[in-house]
Amino acid sequence: MDRGVRYEPNEKDRVIACEWSRCGVLRKRIAARLGISENTLDIHYSREMNIARGELHVECANNMYNLAHSDDEKIAKGANEYILSKICRLDTAVLEDVDHSALLGLKQALDSLVIKKEQEHEY
Repeated sequence: MDRGVRYEPNEKDRVIACEWSRCGVLRKRIAARLGISENTLDIHYSREMNIARGELHVECANNMYNLAHSDDEKIAKGANEYILSKICRLDTAVLEDVDHSALLGLKQALDSLVIKKEQEHEY
């Protein structure tokens, strides 16, 4: 968009910005697709884009949490290792040496955290 031409935000661009952000598309590409600068994108859509990204992270966390409680021991172990690696920033190779019964403690901690959060939202 030419410098000096005032951009008017609209619903179509808002949806594109949010959905592309949710999918992990870089702000630079989203701005180029909409024909605006990154600064203009941030001014008009940053809040919605951040919410969309946050919703994606919550969805991914919920999916990992559900996998960690799988009846399939291999799936549960893999999900717990992934969660632990993200929380503690541990290399997967380090996790191979971990006593996997200790991961049960992580499951229990996650369970109590979820219960606590649910109780906070009930009030």
